[in-house]
Amino acid sequence: MLKPTWYLTNVDWYAQWPDAPKLDNDGQAVLGQIAELFHDESYFNPAKTAATTLVMLLAAEHLGDVITYAAGQHDGTELARLIGGPNLIQAHLTQIIQTVAEHATSAPSTAWPTCPPRRSRPSSTASAPPAPAARSAPGTSRKRT
Repeated sequence: MLKPTWYLTNVDWYAQWPDAPKLDNDGQAVLGQIAELFHDESYFNPAKTAATTLVMLLAAEHLGDVITYAAGQHDGTELARLIGGPNLIQAHLTQIIQTVAEHATSAPSTAWPTCPPRRSRPSSTASAPPAPAARSAPGTSRKRT
């Protein structure tokens, strides 16, 4: 569930959806299947998380192409949806990343086997390699007066 925050606009994207242009019947059927797969009462598991991420990446890449190469095909109303929709997507992604970061920092290191282990900062008493000495130009002194 999206938490209210400063970066959200007042645009109700879902209220605008019924008036948005629609895909053909096959496309609408696919949207229905996607909506069914991702509805609130659905299950959660790693495979679904991976599939969700793939769908989001494909959709984001497509939306980037649309905005870059085909924005002229959209009228002002549709451009308003293109502003409100990505803002809503960004809000969700921001909060998802914050939640993942919270879980990552509280999880034991064994929970993230593909991530390199966290390294603590070396203490001043730890033996660190000496820093390279700075060289002075020949005939000059490094000492300042």
